[in-house]
Amino acid sequence: MQFFLLFFLLLSPLRQVESLNIQINTDQKTIFSNYSNDNFKQILKFKEDKVLINTENTNFFQLDLNFRIRPDDLYIKTLSKKLKGSVHLMINGCYTLKDYMINISKFLKNKITYSDEKIPQDPETVIINGRAHCVGFSELTKVFLKGIGVKTRFIQGFYLKKKDDYIIPIPHRWIEIELSNGYLYFYDPQYQKFSSNYVVVNNAVIFSKIKKFKIKLINYSKKIIN
Repeated sequence: MQFFLLFFLLLSPLRQVESLNIQINTDQKTIFSNYSNDNFKQILKFKEDKVLINTENTNFFQLDLNFRIRPDDLYIKTLSKKLKGSVHLMINGCYTLKDYMINISKFLKNKITYSDEKIPQDPETVIINGRAHCVGFSELTKVFLKGIGVKTRFIQGFYLKKKDDYIIPIPHRWIEIELSNGYLYFYDPQYQKFSSNYVVVNNAVIFSKIKKFKIKLINYSKKIIN
């Protein structure tokens, strides 16, 4: 019995799941909501003037993304010469979505530098300047994925930067990727990965109208599951 259990575990893909519990002292409860897809889950509890949030995440590199890909030639033809060349560069030598995502991550890491300058964030300008913040990273990645017929949508919220027992919420944008079989997962083009250090806010929320708030870290954990 133990042999077959061990054999099963060796064959089964192992995933590292991160979990974060935080407390937000704010009366702005309506900006947050429960959220769930195939690599991220956000669960809320409300207590007086506090919002308790649990997030759980599996990094996309540990997901099964061995889906075959093919170029969307009709869409690629509509792109500028520079964007078209970049999409072809991403596709070259790729057979699965996982290969393609790895190519995208390498490209963003090596070719695009983070900058909070007030410069255009459209994909063409990002490629030309080689600089972008979270919006530009997301816009360019959306083009790359549309080049193989994969749907995406923008997600907004906060990236949670840890500092001692407290967390600094940084306004942020990333994308949710939708596969043809309905599989949904988060990917952050700026950091080229995803973790539990994110909080989703409703897409209708305007960041400039959010009052500042503090986040207290309750606990953080990692576990390996099948």
